Amino acid sequence: MADLADDQAAALEVLGVDEPIDVFGISMGGMTALNLTLRHPEKVRTLGLGCTTAGGALMTFPSQDDIQTLFEAQQSGDVERA
Repeated sequence: MADLADDQAAALEVLGVDEPIDVFGISMGGMTALNLTLRHPEKVRTLGLGCTTAGGALMTFPSQDDIQTLFEAQQSGDVERA
């Protein structure tokens, strides 16, 4: 993830992006976005993360019960429940 974040920072340099940017990452993109923010804070104005984790040795996954509850809510067709 650190290498990908460094690649993102390098791409911003090559593109001539001089101002901090708004960053949003989902899943693995969230991991790299978090690393970009931590490794190159001068590049990031705001950070949004969705459906992601910081990863690492202390990472935990949701329980099977929680996953089932989320799945059922999404499949219910009930927007409030989802």
